[in-house]
Amino acid sequence: RSSHGAQIFENQMIIFGGWNGKDFIEDVCWKLSLDTLVWTPIEIFGDVPCTRYGHSFVRYLNRILVFGGWHEERDPSGATNPAYLNDTYELILEPSVLKFFCGMWILEHKLDYRSSSHPLPPA
Repeated sequence: RSSHGAQIFENQMIIFGGWNGKDFIEDVCWKLSLDTLVWTPIEIFGDVPCTRYGHSFVRYLNRILVFGGWHEERDPSGATNPAYLNDTYELILEPSVLKFFCGMWILEHKLDYRSSSHPLPPA
């Protein structure tokens, strides 16, 4: 797997998305126990991001923000066309719930979304 997102949370490594180097893009979330070195899929609830690679995957306390990246779309002939994504999702790590993070909150409060100097909105 390459071009995935990865973060450490407590004694686990969380990964999402990525490309297998051939023809498959991931849309699943996995955790690796750093104590046992065992991989386990994370059950996802709510709105789930589409398959993606090359995305941002940033942890803040018990949340991970997933932003943008690339998605492969197939045209009627079966050819794949990469499409740039401009969406944001939030993974709340306790409990493991991947849900849509409303980008409209950022726009309504006139935050500079190009930097990370503003606090996240309350959950």
